[in-house]
Amino acid sequence: MGRTINTKRTPPQPKPVEKVELSEKHFKRRLFLTILFLFVGASALVYAFMQFLSGDDGWTEIEANSTSSELSCSEDFVFLYELGAGEMSAVSENKLIKNLYTELAVNAYEIFDADYTYADTGNVRSINQSPNETVTVEHALYEALELIQECGDRSIYLGPVYQLYGSLFFL
Repeated sequence: MGRTINTKRTPPQPKPVEKVELSEKHFKRRLFLTILFLFVGASALVYAFMQFLSGDDGWTEIEANSTSSELSCSEDFVFLYELGAGEMSAVSENKLIKNLYTELAVNAYEIFDADYTYADTGNVRSINQSPNETVTVEHALYEALELIQECGDRSIYLGPVYQLYGSLFFL
């Protein structure tokens, strides 16, 4: 290997430009096929958009409205509902069921909350604050307590034990 540059090499040259002329034959056929393909493509896009906007019929998971600022128990449950079984459209039925589910999840949270009392709601906290007194509770809470009594489960009376256990090990 030498230390000099070989200047005899020339850079590669591109091929000369070719002029290509397109055939003017079958102009009407090509125009018809272009319009046909544009129509098929536009129809497919419209169909896809309509399917995107329309709700699916059948079993659908309903989630509570996340815009509600109230606490709810909706994250603890999975609510499946069969949309489209009635006379309503799936989209309007979904909206109605979602609003109703949100309202009921907030109501259930208030009924079974053991930490706070709510106005005009007889909940677990109101029972705990009123020992040896008659307390009016919501119908759902009464049925739940009745079911626990029928089963013979006495773990609901261990609330103070769980509180001591939590303060001893977790705080």
